[in-house]
Amino acid sequence: MRATTRLVSDVEFIGDDTVLNWRKIAKYAALLFVVQCVIGFIEGFLAPEVSASVRTHVVSMMGWNLVLFAACAAVFAHLAAHQPLRPYVHAGLVFLVQACGAILFSMVMPDWLRASDPTILVLLAWLVLVCALLAGTGIGRKLQRQASD
Repeated sequence: MRATTRLVSDVEFIGDDTVLNWRKIAKYAALLFVVQCVIGFIEGFLAPEVSASVRTHVVSMMGWNLVLFAACAAVFAHLAAHQPLRPYVHAGLVFLVQACGAILFSMVMPDWLRASDPTILVLLAWLVLVCALLAGTGIGRKLQRQASD
């Protein structure tokens, strides 16, 4: 059977069973972006002094990454709990749309967002987000199954 694509309002049907809800993907990508920005601004305001010890900086960084993980996992869990079809596909697309938006935002506002973070810290933030996607979507699917039982 040949897969066909048609767009009905904000839901795209591909073949017989794959449904992509682009409106929901866009809303959750925007929510994820806002959550990360808010956490980033708070982290920036509460960051330890430059003269603080390395241990203080490491503890602060790990704490904020834990907060980021929990908040982003909650967003992905909510998405998966309310997305009956293809929750991992939707979560992955939310991640990609949010990442593209964040990259475009950083290109538009380069002077305001002067990134002085070493590449390893940026990669760590991406790793935290991917782990939040996997954990949060898994939790959301489990919650969805429990609610349907």
